[in-house]
Amino acid sequence: MNFNLAVILQETAAASPDRAAVVYEGVQLSYAELDALSSRLAAGLESAGVGPGDLVGLQLPNIPQFLIAYFGILKAGAVVVPLNVMLKPPEIAFHLSDSGVKLLITWDAILGDAVKGAGAAGVNTVYAVGHAAQAAGPAEPVSVLPFEHLLAVPADGYLLAPRALTDTAVVVYTSGTTGRPKGAMLTHIQLYMNADIPGRLFGEVMAVVTVRDGAAVTEAKLHAYCQERIAAYKYPRRFEFPDQLPKNSLGKVLKDELLPPEFQRAAAKRAGVGRPDVQRAAV
Repeated sequence: MNFNLAVILQETAAASPDRAAVVYEGVQLSYAELDALSSRLAAGLESAGVGPGDLVGLQLPNIPQFLIAYFGILKAGAVVVPLNVMLKPPEIAFHLSDSGVKLLITWDAILGDAVKGAGAAGVNTVYAVGHAAQAAGPAEPVSVLPFEHLLAVPADGYLLAPRALTDTAVVVYTSGTTGRPKGAMLTHIQLYMNADIPGRLFGEVMAVVTVRDGAAVTEAKLHAYCQERIAAYKYPRRFEFPDQLPKNSLGKVLKDELLPPEFQRAAAKRAGVGRPDVQRAAV
């Protein structure tokens, strides 16, 4: 079954083309504009040699170009590897080399650190938002190009790269507080379900996909697949919170006491309460 997560953008753009998708510092992009720009970026990545299954580093703050790049990478069938903009060169190098990214999309404000990290990881192409094109000079180990170069390829009628439900869409790294950061591989269907299931559990629709005629996956099949997974969830559909949140003497909310009784018992069991073979340390 083929399913590319970027279909949610394409279908939303078709249903509500003029609806605002991005509002940032006085700039507004509609869903149709975001869809068109991300398709051009996908075509630009393909012209740069990126294909399905390749990994692309994405190190941008919360700016419109992040969404353009995120969906563009998915549309090309590649895998998004988000990087924190606060990472230092050695950390950037580790993330890039460990994941095996093919190129990096970053931000001009952190370009120096990004280039150092990319060079150490053997990544020789970096595209930077806010970076101006420069006259050709001596060859450098890392080629730095303006982000706009990825948008220069026409992409009218762009077709999503086919992906399987269980193909990796995003690799998110842990913080690495107890050791080396580890990459968590999230699939196209996992990310779709992350958006879809909460709305079904709590009675509010948070994401809707209407699959167009002729698509590789039908809406009925996709919903049936999700329903099978939803059946495994045992959480109640709604939580009712007390008017006054339970707190300790320091004013900290006691989260375990907010849980329904059956979840309190499970939490107590995990903590060793009621188990004679487990001694809890006094605080």
